[in-house]
Amino acid sequence: LSSELGIDPRQVADWFQNRRARSKTKKLEEEYSSLTYVVHDKGCLESEVLKLKEQLSDVEKKIQRLTERVDCVSSNGPSSSLLMEAAMDPPFLGEFGVVEEYDDVFYAPDNSYFNNSMEWMNMYMYM
Repeated sequence: LSSELGIDPRQVADWFQNRRARSKTKKLEEEYSSLTYVVHDKGCLESEVLKLKEQLSDVEKKIQRLTERVDCVSSNGPSSSLLMEAAMDPPFLGEFGVVEEYDDVFYAPDNSYFNNSMEWMNMYMYM
């Protein structure tokens, strides 16, 4: 190769040696930049994990306080089944305090005035 180019063989050897060194340096720079990116991401993830652990701890404390309240109420007050009934919607009480079905709340007597829908609508439109 040196005879074809007309240069000293040592110059050809130096050129290849420099080229290998440059490619090795470039490869190291690329690996370093990718490692710094990974280290940065690791730091961000670690801080996020710490925040999530704090949130988890707060939620666990709230759950424990609520559990203690429920235990206190259930040991001092009514049974848990009564607590569950109190949490549900109360029944509809009728005129005499009798529990009525929700379907019967809007019951209209069957007479000719209510059967004629136009008259029924007119009654409420002009009030």
